[in-house]
Formats: sequence, C-alpha cells, structure tokens
Amino acid sequence: MRVDDLRGFLAFVQSKAPREYLTIAEPLDARWELAAFTETLVKKMRMPVIEYTTVNDTTLPVVHNVCASLNRIAKSCDCSTSELESRLAAAYDHLIDPVRVTTAPVRERVFTHTSVDLGFLPQVFYTDTQTSPYVSAAQVVAVDPDSGSSNISFHRLMIIDRDKLAIYMTPKGHLDRVFRRNALQGQDTPVAAFIGAHPLWSLGSLAAGALSLDEMSVIGGLQGYPLSVVAGIHDETLLIPSHAEIAIEGYLSHTDLASEGPYGEAFGFVSAIDQRPVFHVTAISHRHAPIFQDIIPGQLEHMTMTGLAVQVQLQKTLKAQFNFVTEIYLPTPMTVYVAVSDAIKSGDGHVLLHYILGENRFIKHAVLFDRDIDISNARQVQNALAMRVQADRDVLLLPNQTGNGLDPSELDGQTTKWGIDASSYAKFDNAPVRNRLPPEVIDKLDVTAILKRASQSGKRSGD
Repeated sequence: MRVDDLRGFLAFVQSKAPREYLTIAEPLDARWELAAFTETLVKKMRMPVIEYTTVNDTTLPVVHNVCASLNRIAKSCDCSTSELESRLAAAYDHLIDPVRVTTAPVRERVFTHTSVDLGFLPQVFYTDTQTSPYVSAAQVVAVDPDSGSSNISFHRLMIIDRDKLAIYMTPKGHLDRVFRRNALQGQDTPVAAFIGAHPLWSLGSLAAGALSLDEMSVIGGLQGYPLSVVAGIHDETLLIPSHAEIAIEGYLSHTDLASEGPYGEAFGFVSAIDQRPVFHVTAISHRHAPIFQDIIPGQLEHMTMTGLAVQVQLQKTLKAQFNFVTEIYLPTPMTVYVAVSDAIKSGDGHVLLHYILGENRFIKHAVLFDRDIDISNARQVQNALAMRVQADRDVLLLPNQTGNGLDPSELDGQTTKWGIDASSYAKFDNAPVRNRLPPEVIDKLDVTAILKRASQSGKRSGD
C-alpha cells in the first residue's frame, strides 16, 4: 500500500492501526479547546492521530499528531524506525528531483486577489497569552536565487486579516537569508505555504544542509520516488506538492512590517511581540473538503520532528569528519550527547565541541561521553558528569554566539554556548578502570535456572 499524501497516511493509520486513530465528533472551539484536548492526551502518554471533525466557525476538519510517532510513520513506509532514520540520512546523497504536473488536487478550488480570505481556516489559539490566530503547520517554499533550488521550512504564521500574515523566520536561517538578500536589492520575496502534508514531506523539509540543498529532492530521495509538484500561481518558479491539502501563495514584502506575537514556541516559552515581515496573500487553492493539519507548539509532535532532523544531520556530518564519534542522542531541546571511542586524541574533544556548537543554531549544549556510557540513560550520564569532569579543564564556553530566537535567555539575539568533555579517553596517564565482574563468570552463571530451582525449593519447603 503506497501512501502518497496526508489522506493516504491517515487512511493507513485508520485501517492498519485503528487504536492509534481517534475521531472526535463533538463540537470544539479552535480557540484553546483543540489544544487543551490534545495536550491532555499527551500528558497521559497517549499519542494517537486525532481528527476533530466538528470545529466551531470552520467547515474544515483538523488533525493533530500526524508526526508524533516515528514508529507509526515507519510502519506506513513498511520499515522500522531505525531504517527510517537511515533512509533520511541516505536521502541527502540520493536526491530524486520532483516531477511537475499540470493537474493537481491542490488546485481543485482556486481563489485569487479579492476572493482570497484566510478566514476559512480554523482560527487556532494555543496559549492564554495569544491575541491572534496562528497557522503552525505551514511549510513555506522559497527559491534560492543562486542555485535555483527549492527551500522548504516550517514557519509560524500569524493571521492579520483576510489576505495578510505576519511571519517569523529564524535569524540567519535559509528563508531569512533569501529574504534579506532580496530586501537589500529592493525586492519582495515570492513564497508559497502548503498545509496538509505526508509525514515524509515534513521530515524531508527539515533536512539540515546548505541553502543550495533542494528539499523537494530530499523528499524524493526519502520517498524513493519523485515528489509530484505543481507550479505556483503567483510565481511559477515556486513548486508546491500537488497533493497538499491547502496552498497559500504570495510574497514577503521587503518594506511592510507588522507586530507579531506573543506565541507559545516549540521550546515551551512564549515569544515576545516584535516587528516581522508581512506575507501578502495573492492566491489560495485547496482540495475539495480540505483537511487542516495543525501542530501544538512545544508538544511531543514538535520535538519528534525537529529532534530527528537534527540528530540525522549530526550523525551524518560528525561521523564523516570525526572518526571517533560512535553515537549521537538528543535528550532535550538544544542539547546533544555524543559518544566517542578511544580513537580520540588529546585536544580532539574541544575541537569536536567547537564544531558542534559553532555549526548548529539549535544546539546550545553539547556533552561528550565514553562509548561505554549509555547516553540515553540519565543515571549513567549524571555519573559520568560527576566522575569524569574537571570544570577548569573540561568545560568549554563560547560567548556571543548567534541565537535561534526561540531561547528566552538570549540577549539581543546573542547566546553563550557551552560544551563538556565528559569522556576519559586521552585525558589520563592511567585511565580510571571501572568496576566489573569477570565476563566468563557472567556468561557461565545461569540466573534463570537458579531462580527456577529456588522457586521449586521454596514450594517444597512450604508443603
């Protein structure tokens, strides 16, 4: 069963994993009630795909948690979670260009200029500080002027009125760089935003690489076949997945700004109000009876998507450049743990930390561990930090680094990053030896058989 779009993925989950699909028909309000229901389920560790079929003040059904489970996404691709991660890593090197079509489901209904009205979308509110509705799951497409490649990235969009949105762009991120380059030349930036995507599109669009990396081709490599796309209405150089649910097209004005925020961002903190570029909407198109995909900021789905993208990119780049890197794990936002082998030499640890912290806007804290430490085990991690670190020797501080704009502790867009070398390799003349039993004794000891005999003996003595 090939799953080509959001509808196909939803149908797969409904038929193959019905316990992971929840349909809510009771009328709920997009203003806080949808977010409250989904958050309550997540706190109970339930992560089903949720379809809200009756949302007040809109005819569109709303779906949450589409990307909340990597295992669910992997099953839809007939692979395991580890195989999905490997496919994403391989997609960088096996790009498949998109194929253009002229007839597309996303063009079943088309509205331009005066007929454009963003009011048909659910007017979603996520936090009590929010004063305007937001679109949180839109993937914005722009074209790199130098390479002509399609750049896709997630951006929060605040609805201002029927044909205007305010957009937040990560400072020095790809879209921000394209926008600023055009603005310096007195030009607007054509953009398109699509809503309602297959999870593989979302994972592919989060690919971390050079601006020239074409994310449409990464998605093709991840799928194993070309992504079907249609040319933009506002600008034909913009490509939009032909099976997206909704497309919003127009341009980012190089002069117009609007107050944007407050917004509860991915890391769980409310962003401040600031002046942001205005996205002028000149065209909207969508499928018949479109489905509105939504993401609750700061919840598990947000972390799953971004965490996998960062982890895969780090796995690929670090292992290629540092032969002693063996494993990578992201325990919390902006934090990465790296396991290293005894091939590391004196001084290599700080070189690796400098590279990680300097090259990644979304990594603020990096820690190196010996490969005998299970870096997903909090107790082993804390033990290594206590027993293998001397702060004056092993802690690295990098002040005045460009922040990511989502960290509330940043000052004027600047942050201090820090790394810790908690590995013991190459540090000691006589490396500390961990307590351990002779492995041949452990191999010889049949604990199960001993327990069984003890149990049988206990029963006999009680007779």
